Amino acid sequence: MGFYLASVLDGNLFVNLMLVGGGETVAGIWSGILLSRMKDTNVFIISALLNGISYVLFFFVPSGLAQYVCLLLTVSGIAGKFNTIYVLAELRIPPENIGSALVIIITVAVMAAGLAPYFA
Repeated sequence: MGFYLASVLDGNLFVNLMLVGGGETVAGIWSGILLSRMKDTNVFIISALLNGISYVLFFFVPSGLAQYVCLLLTVSGIAGKFNTIYVLAELRIPPENIGSALVIIITVAVMAAGLAPYFA
């Protein structure tokens, strides 16, 4: 989703994708801080809300800085969800199964994200 939004934005695609990387960096910082202070499920809900609200706003705000901020927040929400999923899975799945479980979780997530535009 983040790469799609970066390609929709006006301007240089390389710079837009640098913003995607910046969003993942920001998410690593704030999700780490929140995970140390809150329940992991609450951090996931906050990340999902940030992702959803920013994604919807992306299409309604005027072009320019507002869309760049929405892109940054959308990517940050997505990366925050992934960071939280790793913690949730590690705490709830036995250690001998965590590797295969994470591969299944991420594979299904990527497949669903790839197929979602076709179903929409």
